[in-house]
Amino acid sequence: MDKIIEIFRNKYWEEIRKKANVVGYSKVLKKKIIKGKETDIPCIRIYVRKKIKPKKYLLTKDVIPAMIEGVHTDVVEIGDVKAPPDGFEMISTSKTSKFQIVKLGVSIGHWDITAGSLGMLYRYKGLEYAGSNAHVLTPNPSLPVEKIIEKRILQPGAYHGGKNPDNVVGRYVWHKRIVPIGESSCKIGQGICNMFNKFLRILGRKGRFHYITHVANNIDFAVYEPTVPHSIEVADKSLSDEPFIGHLFAGSERVGIICKVKYIVDEGFYPLIEPTEVKDGDIVKGCSFWCNYQTTVLDESAVTTVSYGDFIAEFEDVIMVNNDKVIRGGWSGSGWRKIESS
Repeated sequence: MDKIIEIFRNKYWEEIRKKANVVGYSKVLKKKIIKGKETDIPCIRIYVRKKIKPKKYLLTKDVIPAMIEGVHTDVVEIGDVKAPPDGFEMISTSKTSKFQIVKLGVSIGHWDITAGSLGMLYRYKGLEYAGSNAHVLTPNPSLPVEKIIEKRILQPGAYHGGKNPDNVVGRYVWHKRIVPIGESSCKIGQGICNMFNKFLRILGRKGRFHYITHVANNIDFAVYEPTVPHSIEVADKSLSDEPFIGHLFAGSERVGIICKVKYIVDEGFYPLIEPTEVKDGDIVKGCSFWCNYQTTVLDESAVTTVSYGDFIAEFEDVIMVNNDKVIRGGWSGSGWRKIESS
């Protein structure tokens, strides 16, 4: 991480994140964009849902400083990032039908959700598992593993008429729990708050203290054990052996968000397609049951908040790609590959 970004994160981020529409920042220095053109000016890129123009319509407390620690800032609008992305429609494609051998990119899902996409096959301790997002393979990715009682995985997903015992293709095994913003298991912090709240009650005050933490997640990922044959082949043959970069799990009309495969490998799951990393400007491609899509990397290491409907979570060191309104609901879990270096 650039030293100035580390200073920004440790010294300024907690205050900046409170400003209106702010949703994240880049963990690497960027080139400042002026009037739509990239310059040679290094900057700290800060992501917002929507840019308010002109600035006079912003409250003073919500204005992002033009410079921090002597370095320019650049405010970039990325829309409202959600998991899954908006735009889920009832469609029928070849990848939403029933497959005798389940292939990458087809419609799948936990028994109690709509549908997502199968992204990759993994090897873990000599066994083979199928991988997608936690919010595709569980009813609630903020639940701990032991709370996932219903374990049936469908192909196609329920949204495509798959909710039938004959369409069960596997059993949920594990997911990396997503920690919502504001949740805390720190007993010391909670104990201190309880002590202060006790005094407030004695004094007859109505206010209360709450201990809040921001835990950064890295991946939205889960695996299931196949109970029918699965193949590493991509269903629409749009990809073959291009190196794997991770699973798309969120997005907006402007961007798609991909969790990095390296954090999945850290959990012990190794993809059957060779993994790699990306840089800004690299050309990447993914395949979902919706379609396949080629685009460019906007940010190789982004920090952003993601809405899951019932909760919001912060993700750190994720890949942000450009989206020309192609990435929508159904892309969740899709596997992405690196096509060409910048």
